[in-house]
Amino acid sequence: MDELLKLGGGDKEFVNEMIHLFIKGANECTLSLKIAIETNDRKAIGDAAHKIAPACRHLGATKMLELVKMLEKQADTDVSIAELGILINKLENEASKTIEEVKKHLS
Repeated sequence: MDELLKLGGGDKEFVNEMIHLFIKGANECTLSLKIAIETNDRKAIGDAAHKIAPACRHLGATKMLELVKMLEKQADTDVSIAELGILINKLENEASKTIEEVKKHLS
């Protein structure tokens, strides 16, 4: 959150908007990942992970960012779909925790 607060320069409306966008993006990402894993679409897994990474970075969601980067990297390897599914489940759990945490900063 510190990064986002600095970026917003104290503008609460900006911070609130960015939090709302993060929540929307995280929810869309997890949905896209679920669909991608069901269809064995490795490219879609990598794309969805790549798309949410900057928002994780700006919010300081380091655990989520770590999982996103792992997914992005491993989607383009021969790692099994089952292993990718495990990472996606971990990301989904971390996203839920992160969303609950960032909601506390809404004003």
